[in-house]
Amino acid sequence: MVLKEKIIEQRKRAGLSQEQLAGLLGVTRQSVSKWELGDAVPELEKVLQMSDLFAVTTDYLLKGVSPQGYAAPQPPARQPVPWKALGGAALLAASLLGVMALWVLSALYPNVFIEHLAGGAVRAYTGFWGFVIGGGLTGLLWLLLALGAAGLSLLFGRGLRRRLARCRERLSAARRKGQGK
Repeated sequence: MVLKEKIIEQRKRAGLSQEQLAGLLGVTRQSVSKWELGDAVPELEKVLQMSDLFAVTTDYLLKGVSPQGYAAPQPPARQPVPWKALGGAALLAASLLGVMALWVLSALYPNVFIEHLAGGAVRAYTGFWGFVIGGGLTGLLWLLLALGAAGLSLLFGRGLRRRLARCRERLSAARRKGQGK
């Protein structure tokens, strides 16, 4: 069996089309077609890449030495969907959109909320806070902020927990070091 037949055999065994093999090797589909027709010979670098890709030796591809002892190529593993990150991003986006909607509405419908304090003092809320407090929307604002915090926790929680654990370890190491003096 010559090189062109081995390329066809290994490509089909790996379940790849000429286009897919070309993409993996960084060449055109026409180059792969020419190799398989015997009209051209791949560069040494491409033979080495095919050897790794097909899990066979270059001796097998070039000289016909048996490929015994080499495992069949495995299809690439599917990457898991990062559901936590997607959920965190969705919660954070919903929170930001909700707060932005409140801010736009407060600009369109200004409100002044006046609070009478003890001793005859008066506190006035205007703008965003006047709209939220005067409209009885503080519960909604807290809900939006909680959604944002939950989103941030899902997005960055693991990294923050690791950093906090490292800080605790450093602090306890520093305390132990200080007590040992």
